[in-house]
Amino acid sequence: MTRLTFLGSGGGRFATITQARATGGLYLDDGVRIHVDPGPGALVNLCRAGLDPRATEAILISHCHPDHYVDAPILLEALNPTGRDERGTLVGPSSVLDGGEGQTPTVHPFHQDRASLRQVVEPGAKVLLGPMVMEATPSDHSDPATVGFKFHTEHGIISYVADTALNEELIKAHRGARVLILPNTRPDGDRIPGHLCSRDSEALIEALQPEITLLNHFGLRMVRKGPEDQATAIQKATSLTTTAVRDFMQVEVGPDLELTTDLVPDPPASGTVKESE
Repeated sequence: MTRLTFLGSGGGRFATITQARATGGLYLDDGVRIHVDPGPGALVNLCRAGLDPRATEAILISHCHPDHYVDAPILLEALNPTGRDERGTLVGPSSVLDGGEGQTPTVHPFHQDRASLRQVVEPGAKVLLGPMVMEATPSDHSDPATVGFKFHTEHGIISYVADTALNEELIKAHRGARVLILPNTRPDGDRIPGHLCSRDSEALIEALQPEITLLNHFGLRMVRKGPEDQATAIQKATSLTTTAVRDFMQVEVGPDLELTTDLVPDPPASGTVKESE
C-alpha cells in the first residue's frame, strides 16, 4: 500500500504569500518515507498531520522556486539530527544542489551534508529509494533544470508532474501513470508560461488516461475560481476520474484507490487575500 499525504495544495507566488492554500508539499510512504517539494509550512503541517519528520528517509525537490524548497533545511536537520548518522537521501536538479549561471545552490551545502546520499538528477535519471525506483521526468519551466518524479511502486506508477508547460515530451514521459498528480496552477484557459491551466490538464489527462488524476498546486486565481468546480469540469470533458486536492487529504494506492478523510479537520485559516492580487 502506498499512502500519499498532501501537506498543501497551493502553489505559485501569491497563493504561497497569502497561504490561501497550504504549501507543505507531498509526503509519500511506500515502505520508504519521502517528502516531495517541502515548501513554506512543510514542517508545521507534517507535525499537524501526525507525521514525524525524523522518520523521513528521502527529500526530493523539483526545482529552485521557494514554494518547493523553503523548508528543506530544517527537514534535512530532522533527517539526521546529530549529523553523525549515515542515513537519508536528498534528490534534486543542479539548480537546487549545485547552483549555476552565477547562482548559489538553493539548498546550502551545510544542510545538504545532513543526507548521506546526495543525488543530482536530470530527466531520465533513476534513483533507488527503498523498495521502489524513482525516475526523473522533463519539465518546461522558468528554471530549466526542473524535473518531475515518476514513482514505480508495487501498485503501479504514480506520476508527480512538476511545474511545466504542456508538450509532447511531457506526455511521453508520464505514459503508464496510474495516479497522475498535476500542478493545475490556473483555471480554465488562463495560461501563463511554464505552468498548466485547466485546459492543459484536460489535454494531458486525455492523452495519458490515468486511473485517477489529483489536481494540485493551485494559484490564487485557481483558488478563487474553485478547484473542485474545475476538477468537475475536467472530469466531465474527459470522462476520467479527476479530484481537486485538499490540504491534509490522504490517498491510499493499493489494488484499489481510496481517498480518505482529511487528516486535519480544520486546516489553518487562509491569509488575507486582496482582490488586486
